[in-house]
Amino acid sequence: SRQPKLLTGATMRKYQVDGVVWISSLWENGLNGILADEMGLGKTCQTIAFLAHLYGMKVSGPFLVVVPLSTLQNWKREFKRFAPTIPTVVYHGSKEERKQIREEVGFERKIKHKSDKIFPVVLTSFEVAMNDSAKLQNLKWKYLVVDEGQRLKNKDCRLLRELKTLDTRWGQ
Repeated sequence: SRQPKLLTGATMRKYQVDGVVWISSLWENGLNGILADEMGLGKTCQTIAFLAHLYGMKVSGPFLVVVPLSTLQNWKREFKRFAPTIPTVVYHGSKEERKQIREEVGFERKIKHKSDKIFPVVLTSFEVAMNDSAKLQNLKWKYLVVDEGQRLKNKDCRLLRELKTLDTRWGQ
């Protein structure tokens, strides 16, 4: 196995490529999973590589990546670094700014043709995902990534409840 062609900003290590292969096998079988490598081993790179793999297979998204606010800009930088050809939007800011982003990238329009696509990758924070879950429900997300997933361990957690309302079926 090799790293995805669209991942151009780094050379992945074998264990990282193996991680992408594993996540891909989960995807192909309609399963969820947790990438729980130790800190510093490149989980962000592996996640971006997996989404690049899907994008390279013409699975155009949208993909929702929900992260702690403190890491939002880092995720944006890492997408630009590792997969610069994959359009990525940061969905954050004031209520008005988020409304403008939704309008610009097509959250609120009905997709009528295959050529009508929104941004493939939407990065947002836990807080915005909770506060705007009704808006995020307008899209059929091809994949949902949650960074720092230990926050979801409590089944009564508001973030988990809101994310469960999203249409995250992976089928094409």
